[in-house]
Amino acid sequence: MKKIKTFLSISILVTLASCGGSDSNSVTLTVDPQLGQLGNFISISDNEATIKLIDEKEDGENVKSLVSSLSIKVNKSVASDYSFGLSVTVEDEDHIEISDLPSYHIDYDYDWDNGEFHYVIQPGSTRARMQESQTLQEWKEDDSQEHWNQICKRGKYLVVKPNSRSAKFIAYKGGGSSTVLQENIMEIPIEEIETVSVETEEITGYDFEENSSAGTTEDIKEECEKALQQYKTLTKEALALAKKVKEGDTDANLELIQKTSECTAQATKIMELANKCDDPSIIVKYQKINADYLKDLQKFK
Repeated sequence: MKKIKTFLSISILVTLASCGGSDSNSVTLTVDPQLGQLGNFISISDNEATIKLIDEKEDGENVKSLVSSLSIKVNKSVASDYSFGLSVTVEDEDHIEISDLPSYHIDYDYDWDNGEFHYVIQPGSTRARMQESQTLQEWKEDDSQEHWNQICKRGKYLVVKPNSRSAKFIAYKGGGSSTVLQENIMEIPIEEIETVSVETEEITGYDFEENSSAGTTEDIKEECEKALQQYKTLTKEALALAKKVKEGDTDANLELIQKTSECTAQATKIMELANKCDDPSIIVKYQKINADYLKDLQKFK
């Protein structure tokens, strides 16, 4: 009888470990690819994905970070009118949605000679990466811990789709001299938000040489990080207003227009600062925040 009790105790522990729980810092889910047209060009090699919740510091502040990666195989060159990325939602064993998660980012190139389809990825193997951080205050305000607990407790499937429902994908046959790596280009994809208008003069009219001597590189990088944090805050505020508008709050319309204008101005500021310190990582961080913003904005259109 003692042996039976021991076996049962071990079984219970194994069950609890596999289900996660409120104190779990990782969860492994079955990947359910729903790539649509993009599936004609790429495939996801991993059958499972592990998402980890990490406590770390950013700029001296304690944050919660969700990190994960997926192995991607690009079977044929593909071009798109929208930056490449994968949105994800978690479903339970009955395919009932529990929560969404931050998007996976896929590195891509640009070919400006390819018209509107200037986002390009070439054949080969790569990894799509998820990494999003929240301050402890944001984590609390967004009820993120409760969402995470539900994912660990009930999550079974990770449903993976292209970042934008309206994105189009075509076979890429270019590769001319104008194809450049993402790390070497400064871009503001903010014009993909229908409610925001960006004039070219806002960027091209800025005299970078005149301002290049202002402040040390470290000072500018610090300013960049602050600008990114402010942009993230502004996009969250814009999403809250967009939700109010969708719910019928007409008074929020004017506030939303003003807030999206602030987002545009902040995005321009980030580009200017990134150009001055010549740090491509600033652009990558900006595009990640912006991609999540665009994905969430779709919910309120």
